[in-house]
Amino acid sequence: MKTMNPTHPQNPKPRNRAFKQLTAVGLSLLTLVGLPFASRADGNWTGNAADNNWDNLSNWSADPSGAAAFVNTNNNRPIVTANNTVVIPNDIKIGASPGTTGRVDVVSGTLNYVYWSFIGDWDGNGTLNIADTSTSGGAFTGYGLGSGSYVSANAAGNANLQVGLYQSTGVINMNTTGTLDTQNLNISPNGQAGSGTVNLDNGTINVTGEVQVGSSFWGNGTTSLGYLNVSGGTVNADIISVARGDNNSAAIKGTVNLTGGTLNTKRYFTLAFAGSSSLLAAVTNSGGTINVNTTGGGNLEMGVWDPANLRFVMNSGAVTLQNNASMIFGVLGQSGTGTFEQNGGTVAFYSDAGTTLGGTGGIVLGNQGAQPWEVSSGTYNYNLNGGTLTVPQIGKTSVAGTGNFNFNG
Repeated sequence: MKTMNPTHPQNPKPRNRAFKQLTAVGLSLLTLVGLPFASRADGNWTGNAADNNWDNLSNWSADPSGAAAFVNTNNNRPIVTANNTVVIPNDIKIGASPGTTGRVDVVSGTLNYVYWSFIGDWDGNGTLNIADTSTSGGAFTGYGLGSGSYVSANAAGNANLQVGLYQSTGVINMNTTGTLDTQNLNISPNGQAGSGTVNLDNGTINVTGEVQVGSSFWGNGTTSLGYLNVSGGTVNADIISVARGDNNSAAIKGTVNLTGGTLNTKRYFTLAFAGSSSLLAAVTNSGGTINVNTTGGGNLEMGVWDPANLRFVMNSGAVTLQNNASMIFGVLGQSGTGTFEQNGGTVAFYSDAGTTLGGTGGIVLGNQGAQPWEVSSGTYNYNLNGGTLTVPQIGKTSVAGTGNFNFNG
């Protein structure tokens, strides 16, 4: 099968990714230092007022507008019920100091900030609820349906939402008619025994860049546990990466669990990017829809670089590969084990944006690129146990990898 080189355009040398990201962050911070608001003081939520009003300055040690807002206590925790117009910080940090626990509830209205947001950082515990926390309901969140939104004013660039960083625990619970808007969403974005979880029961998560579920954004480490649980709502992103490492020492673990809802990628949906044999990407679809490459230029990648391992279990629901996308096992010399287990549901390939079945895409059970180091040597399996697979072609281009297509149903 003739396939394109699946290297992500924004990451032509992925092993240098951490250096590039940290360099970019450093440049951003250096730029911010020169701006007038850099002299503004950070503000800590005290909850000293008799209300839970985010915009009540009596609840803050200092007005964090133009600086960072820290919520490191549950004392009269902030409960947002209207758009904030007074306290609009550059960054929001919830449970972002050692030994602290912070929580913010966005029930209705929009909580606006400018650049970055940290939900759990530096051995803290942070929770952001975008839901009606006064009632119960959601399958994963446990909360009722609200109407709140959490929005970065710079979602088109230089906005990163970090969930569970540096040995912390971070959780976002979202059950709303509103939105969460950011440039990048990094779930458990470094490898120091932290964990990050995003639970989506309803609402829309708009990410102009990349969603990383188990992420090496701040560098690799021993463990990094990222979870994305979806029962409803929609996630829109350019790229979704599950277990996103940075080199062959990464031991990151990323898990996506769908029982409903929709994941849309403009280009790539990637499992197991650059990691050791301890890195694991796991996706289970039991009723949701995953649409890959809706605008063109991407693929469903089943293992990129190194001996990392991955497994995609399809019990029900749908996976569509649009605009001539392929499902490619073993990209850029990958040497681990990758399995797609289809027990039910539908997997379909399209020549366009999900209307016309067919096209030039297909299933590649072991990929070989143009360079010698791009020859995959892992073991790749597609087990068709049930459901419906509509695919133009199935093949293998790697001379070293082992590809198996098993008709088990």
